Amino acid sequence: MENEESERRIRDENREQNARKKRQSDSGVKMKERNEKRKRREDPLISGCIRFYTKSEDAKTGLLNKMDRVKLCISEKVSGTTNKDLLDAVFDFYLESHGIDVGNEENDIPFHSYLPCEKESADEDIYLTTYSAIRNMAAGIQQHSQTCSYPMDVKLVKKFGHVGKVTFVCRENHTVTADTSSHLPGGTFLANMRMIHGVNCSGLRFSQYKRFCDASGIGLCTENSFENHYDTYCDKTEKLAMDSVQEAINDEIAYGILQSEENGEEFQGINILTDARHGWRRNAAQSDIVALGQSLHRVVGLVTITRADEPVSQRHEMVGVKKLYEHFDASDVSINIHGHDRNASVNKYLATERQSVVNANDTWHATKGISREMKKITTGSKKMMGVTWHPDLTDKAASIKTHAYYAMKNCNGSEKRLREMLDNIVEHYKNVHDNCLPESRCRQDENYEPSKYILVDTDAITILTREIKNLQIYKTPSDYVHCVDTHYVESFNNAVLLYQDKRIKFGDKEYKRRTNLATLDWNENVDREYTSISYYEDARRPRCRSGNKNLKPKTNHFCTSIWKLVLDSIYSS
Repeated sequence: MENEESERRIRDENREQNARKKRQSDSGVKMKERNEKRKRREDPLISGCIRFYTKSEDAKTGLLNKMDRVKLCISEKVSGTTNKDLLDAVFDFYLESHGIDVGNEENDIPFHSYLPCEKESADEDIYLTTYSAIRNMAAGIQQHSQTCSYPMDVKLVKKFGHVGKVTFVCRENHTVTADTSSHLPGGTFLANMRMIHGVNCSGLRFSQYKRFCDASGIGLCTENSFENHYDTYCDKTEKLAMDSVQEAINDEIAYGILQSEENGEEFQGINILTDARHGWRRNAAQSDIVALGQSLHRVVGLVTITRADEPVSQRHEMVGVKKLYEHFDASDVSINIHGHDRNASVNKYLATERQSVVNANDTWHATKGISREMKKITTGSKKMMGVTWHPDLTDKAASIKTHAYYAMKNCNGSEKRLREMLDNIVEHYKNVHDNCLPESRCRQDENYEPSKYILVDTDAITILTREIKNLQIYKTPSDYVHCVDTHYVESFNNAVLLYQDKRIKFGDKEYKRRTNLATLDWNENVDREYTSISYYEDARRPRCRSGNKNLKPKTNHFCTSIWKLVLDSIYSS
């Protein structure tokens, strides 16, 4: 009796230590009900029994505890795994660890597909292959097996770029030679050509591609291989980019016509945003002058200016704008509003040569210096207080910039209205809101209290009035009444950096090819859908409340289109 109690105590302690919990259905009436329910099933389960023997109760308990621990590994709790699942998992693991395929289906051949890698073979060569090449290789080995009973083994593998030419041999010296890739017309390996295509469409330079291949050990296509197809890729990329630009123009025109019909207005032409991007940081040899549609934000015009066109890089934008208008004239596209970042030469050109086009300057460039200019009237020496600055204006520098944006946005295209709203800034800070917009909080909220110092001192009022009238927006209101923002063009310039690093000097032809790639990428992915909007505080932009859009992943369908054009060229030659 003492031995039985001791064994039972040890067994219970082991069960507790190994997280085996006794369920209510392990004994009693509930277990009988469960067994009866199993018997009443339409497809009753087939039971099986495995009997084992041990020399002691401790050995038996230890084995049961091991079973519980394996079940915990499988489903994280003992009751979640049946004994059948346990046996399947243990037997499969043992067979696979000894190189024996499980082969659950009757038609399976006992071949172990899992190939472990030894440390000594971790640096072996790697080859790219294609589906048709694998089938061809299997067919060659099968054909040999029909005439020879000896197995084949790899005798030699020669590497050609990323592809291998494999020679199999048997004991009778029968050989079978097969490539790991199929061939395109002209003998080029398909796998090598796809790698060349990937490098050309991704914006990688050959030196970057070489470092990647050397580190990964997948082989390397020579520079000569790239040069053989370089002209083809330049031509096809340019053709596709021009088609994309023309499609963007058509969509912009269609959208503009629909908007005009909805507003009951006559369609005057499309609105564009332009900017220049220099290929280098200083004295650039090439510059891109891009025109985006203001409605759909896709590239509707793009020209590349080189030193051959204009030796002075500072004049590239003006030369590019003229070529853009030649492009629009050739395409019979009329321009209504032309927004840019206040290039003086462009302003003069539009005023003299393109009088039918409405000139509009970027609002950000107009307001970025307001806070700095207003700081002059908020601080200064004591003797100049009341002359050039006033302490009552110290809290208004940043908010005046907001008022300027608000005035440009709500002036409804009227120069007079824009100036009146700028003049009303002083009245607003005097706590006089008769001319404020009806939807403003200062007009809507009866309990409104100004958050800034109320202007009472005549010197402060005079200084602020003088400074507002000196703003560029106030002096030339006609350039800002349309409230044009060119931040999409700035975003395009940033996107181009994926293909054109400003630290690298590209030749004119390569620079143009990369510009065309950036155009295709931008037109495909601009304004794509987003999944959600994240709101967070940014120390660099404490007043920002718009949130950050979490965009869906980019697509690269233009790469497939280029590949199809290249294939057409290869198969037609």
